[in-house]
Amino acid sequence: MKKMFGEKASEKMTDTFIHMDEESIKNMIYDCAHVQIPKLSQEEQKICIFCYGDREFDLKGAKKFLPQFLPYAHLVQWKGYGHCERIVKDSTEYDHFLEEQIEIEDEKCERRINGKRRMFNL
Repeated sequence: MKKMFGEKASEKMTDTFIHMDEESIKNMIYDCAHVQIPKLSQEEQKICIFCYGDREFDLKGAKKFLPQFLPYAHLVQWKGYGHCERIVKDSTEYDHFLEEQIEIEDEKCERRINGKRRMFNL
């Protein structure tokens, strides 16, 4: 797990897994491996951001999947990070990134819908 998720994340995950029963762990693994993304309109895709570290095990798959199934979604790649490492190692900057993206989309939505906020339930 350390190789896939980084040292800090793997420690936290291990602590969490220790307290889970076997069925819960199996359910979580199944859910992670069987994500079903709903069909999204072009407008809905444009507000989707997929973030990957450049050392993530599934970045290659995302690069193939996104253009084919979500061509208007955005792919962000962070240099030097593995799976979920940016969230753990650089959580403050990650929070700022998310807040910035929300502000950008709020501004776009307000301009498109005459000042009324519109939320997409994805």
